[in-house]
Amino acid sequence: MAVVWPGALPEAPLRSGLRIAAQDNLVRSQTGTGPGKTRRRATRAPINVACSIYVDDAQRAAFTAFFRGALLDGAIRFTWPGLDAAVDGAPHEYQFMEPPAHSPLGVGWQIDMVLQAW
Repeated sequence: MAVVWPGALPEAPLRSGLRIAAQDNLVRSQTGTGPGKTRRRATRAPINVACSIYVDDAQRAAFTAFFRGALLDGAIRFTWPGLDAAVDGAPHEYQFMEPPAHSPLGVGWQIDMVLQAW
């Protein structure tokens, strides 16, 4: 069973800074004459997602425990229904592409994440 985004954390990412970019899923090849050929690489291409959440100290501790414990420092994929709605509405599994960055912001923390959706 897949690991699920914790209920103690924000349901959806902040809209500011949200960046969704599909990876190129085409293979192009040259031919001897005429136009080149193009085909799909796979039936479903991964989607790169850069997003942030705003949390308080307790939520930051919960996020760190989730990332380090349940996700084994980002090695395990997880589901996040709140992010699915922002990406394209379809269910995805997400995996960290790099460790998250924590920055103090006001009385809380902003956690910036770079994920890949499958």
